[in-house]
Amino acid sequence: MSTSLSFEETLSGYLSQNASAYRLEELSRRNFHSKASSNSKKIFLTLRVRLDELSLIKDPFDVEGSVDGTLTLDDEIYEIAQGSFHLMAKADGTADADTLRQMRYQLKAESETGHRITLLGQKHLKAGRILQLWQETTTLLTSVYEDYVDFENSTLVPIFVGNCKMSVRQVAETLPSFRSNAEDKRKTLVGASRYLDKMSRGFMRIYHPLSKAPSEAFKEGRASYDHLDAEVSEYDFMTEDGFSLKLTRFARAKAKDSVLLLHGLTTSTSMFTMKEHTSIVEYLLDNGYEDVWSLDWRGSGRFPYNLEGNDYTLDHVIAFDIPNALSLIRKHIGSKQRLHAIGHCIGSLTMASALAAGKAKGITSFIGNSVSLTPSVSPWSRIKLKLGPDILENVLKINHLGPGSARAQGITREKLLAKAISWVHPESTSPECNMVSFLWGSGYPAAYNLENLHPETYAHLGSLFGGTSFKLYRHIERMASTQSARPNDSQVRKDLDLPEDYLAAAKSKGLPPTLLLSGSLNKIFPGSNLITYKHLAWSRPDLKVQYLEIPDYGHQDVFMGRAARVDVFPRIIDFLNAHQR
Repeated sequence: MSTSLSFEETLSGYLSQNASAYRLEELSRRNFHSKASSNSKKIFLTLRVRLDELSLIKDPFDVEGSVDGTLTLDDEIYEIAQGSFHLMAKADGTADADTLRQMRYQLKAESETGHRITLLGQKHLKAGRILQLWQETTTLLTSVYEDYVDFENSTLVPIFVGNCKMSVRQVAETLPSFRSNAEDKRKTLVGASRYLDKMSRGFMRIYHPLSKAPSEAFKEGRASYDHLDAEVSEYDFMTEDGFSLKLTRFARAKAKDSVLLLHGLTTSTSMFTMKEHTSIVEYLLDNGYEDVWSLDWRGSGRFPYNLEGNDYTLDHVIAFDIPNALSLIRKHIGSKQRLHAIGHCIGSLTMASALAAGKAKGITSFIGNSVSLTPSVSPWSRIKLKLGPDILENVLKINHLGPGSARAQGITREKLLAKAISWVHPESTSPECNMVSFLWGSGYPAAYNLENLHPETYAHLGSLFGGTSFKLYRHIERMASTQSARPNDSQVRKDLDLPEDYLAAAKSKGLPPTLLLSGSLNKIFPGSNLITYKHLAWSRPDLKVQYLEIPDYGHQDVFMGRAARVDVFPRIIDFLNAHQR
């Protein structure tokens, strides 16, 4: 029997007939709750929310439930016939630009006289506004409509608009109302704690002080696109498991070939569009590839949800992020146009694995830098990957870490640790550079040959890398321990319909024409792509797989190096030109 959970909520407030011209967002600033006007109605909600299949809830944005109870307008009581609840729905057109998520209530109710109404309620949760958490999570912006309507057709004019609120007493009364269909109290407590944990983690994603609204999170990246002399289009989309992603398109003309770029872990599209030197996007546009796409997958440093613990693994990138991105691209370029993929670091690993698993269809050719199907790391990196996540999470109580932690505002565990790392790993005067080497690889520095970086790149490393939770590091460690890209565990593999081993799947099903790149000074995944090449060349000599080592380059500078336009990018163009058919 599946475990369900229910709890009770009561809210009260006032609705006005004269407020229909106002946007819902404006109503939160109007004191409908404490001051009734002559044409207002008092509203009182007594709700029971029921959540089913708790064991299947993987993410705060998955939480949906049913609602029953009563809705009272003045003295007229309405029984809720159909009610639904969505804990954190994607913000719709009623929200302003700062809103990241909405808590939604849809209540279809009928009175004893047969009068039908629908209440559509929303709580607008805004990015980074921790001081507004109480107000925003206890204020229900409310519209009441004649008859039964849904959010999808709520463009009708409401008969009443206002807000309902929960007082401190009403919130306190909610906590002991949790009930479960479990056989004992322990399972009830487990169910309640699971729900509260998901809810608190969702709030953390939104209200973390470093969180940014979608319109702001990409402001810096968009501003840096001006030098590219291209039409820039941005496409937000959401995966089946509730993660918001972004595709950015750079186009100059209708092209016969499109190119998709995938960044590395905690970097973003910004690594492909740097303006202090010729970037890979600019080089592609200048050399005949005038339709370039870049995917900010869930490991992007631009997404605030990576500033708290997450349960996703690389398998979710392979099963959800890449297929959804390809589907969206195909809607714009058509099914017949050639589409090439270029991946860096984990972007390369996940794209290679998606190709092997049959999740990335229609790719004309693939270029992967640093690592693909046989992740290999140094002994010191293995130790860090093995012990680091548990020490940080369970001992230091840190749930994410990034190169910019040392310059974070205030005093936090992350900032104190970053300062300490600069003392024990003092390779430079830049705390961001020290953190990059500490987090990834082995070396001074580990992620690049410092001579290859432009001084401006070095100066803003902290903005090029973000933070992430440690589940991905654990998955990478499992792969590195066997030197083979494979699903995180058997249950995930079955749930997402993935092969047992991505390398074995590539040997069995093949790959499109593939160029595996690596800098000769790669200290993040040393020798990884050469190992993959040898495996495939020996077992499948019929495949068009090549290996190219770039002298005096490391890991990140293959794309972010100031002279990459001379040393690296022409090789990429040569490979793409050779596979335009």
